[in-house]
Amino acid sequence: MRKRQLSGRQTALFVGQGALFEATAVDLADVRASRIFIAINWLVYIFSVSHSRILESSRWYYINPLVRVLFGIVLLGERLEPLMKAAVVVAAAGVAWMAIDLGQLPWISLVLAVLVTTLGGNAIGNILFSVNPHDPVIFTAVATLATLVALVATLVPARRATRVDPMTALRSE
Repeated sequence: MRKRQLSGRQTALFVGQGALFEATAVDLADVRASRIFIAINWLVYIFSVSHSRILESSRWYYINPLVRVLFGIVLLGERLEPLMKAAVVVAAAGVAWMAIDLGQLPWISLVLAVLVTTLGGNAIGNILFSVNPHDPVIFTAVATLATLVALVATLVPARRATRVDPMTALRSE
């Protein structure tokens, strides 16, 4: 079987998970880039675990929002309001304090934050830009999902609270 390169709007049919689907050259490039980012992400994480640098690898959770804001400003031209700027400065100060406490540049955290931001942006873009906001099925599904999440978020703590004896709770304080 001879392979040929796809260019522009040319498409190819692929079989995946028992179904035929169509992909363009751009789609295939996105898949290749995502594979590379995921591989680098796991290699960095395995390196950090094998070299006992788990604390540094876990700090990407704190750096990730700052990287997302930076990507939004640099790549998308977002503008921050004054209170948003203050929040970013406070968060950056907290991350800087953690880096000073670590005693070195948290390069593992930075690499993981950039990779996760890039992967997340790619996945969210693929999901959101292929959805029609006026589609009644999508609108109903999102509204139902949001309602279910709100119900679970309120019912679980309420159910736990009914199991506590008020007198015992007051005596323990």
